[in-house]
Amino acid sequence: MSSEIKKCEIQKLVNLRSERVSEKVNEGKSEVWKFFSLILLDGEVVPFVKCNKCLTVLSWKSRDGTNGLRAHRDFCTSQSHTQQKLAAVPGFSCSPKVPAGVKSDVTNTVVRMCAKDLRYV
Repeated sequence: MSSEIKKCEIQKLVNLRSERVSEKVNEGKSEVWKFFSLILLDGEVVPFVKCNKCLTVLSWKSRDGTNGLRAHRDFCTSQSHTQQKLAAVPGFSCSPKVPAGVKSDVTNTVVRMCAKDLRYV
């Protein structure tokens, strides 16, 4: 694949049932593979799998093992599972992550605002 595709882009294609996306059963030894399918994009395997129950796309490479898949399966099959798929929300984009410095500045600003506000209560 010529360029790296992002997980949220794959999720959108899965949600839209795009013809570009197909699935492949993993013949691995673990029983967890009954709950997941490998994802192929335009006929090529990409480093993602799809949960067969909730259709959530997870990043996965063979060197990762199956512990992360087990954790998702356990969460997904629990009674309290309610998950909103952000990729399906109109206007959601695969924007780059916010740098740590920006997050820290926002946090500090909010803390100062709350501290000032509490002085007047």
